[in-house]
Amino acid sequence: MRINLTELVAQIQLSSEDIKYYYNKETGEFILYDEQEYGYLEDLDSLDIIFHPEWDEEVLKSLIDIRDNEENYIEVPYCNVSRALGDREREIEYLKVALDWCSKNDILPVNE
Repeated sequence: MRINLTELVAQIQLSSEDIKYYYNKETGEFILYDEQEYGYLEDLDSLDIIFHPEWDEEVLKSLIDIRDNEENYIEVPYCNVSRALGDREREIEYLKVALDWCSKNDILPVNE
């Protein structure tokens, strides 16, 4: 399995305690999960998909798929890098987290 390292680092940078990204091992896509907007994955069945706009319907279907087929997904790590670090130092820390995540999940990082 291969992953675009630049894209992975971007997802790590955008992650927070409430905003998570999941990597789909089959499609190579990242899926955004905003806990504040959608609640907990376990509670997604209680949401009425019919009343959401079209894009929300697709997002909710993806999130339900994450919950029901979690073996196909890997959560992208959240990395709280200190704002006190300079831009270059922060980039290096994010890159270290990304490379460690790739190693742990047996994924080959590539620059495309």
